[in-house]
Amino acid sequence: MKKSLWKNNFKEIVKTKRRFISILIMAFLGVGFFSGLVATRTRHER
Repeated sequence: MKKSLWKNNFKEIVKTKRRFISILIMAFLGVGFFSGLVATRTRHER
C-alpha cells in the first residue's frame, strides 16, 4: 500500500512539474521572508 502511494505521488509530480516547482518556490520565499522577519526583530529589540 505504501509503495503504491509513493508511486502515485511521484507520477503526479512528474505530470505537473511546473505547478510543483511553483509551490516549492512559494514555500521557500515564505520561509525566507519569515526568517528575515525573525532575524530583524531580535536586532530591533536590543
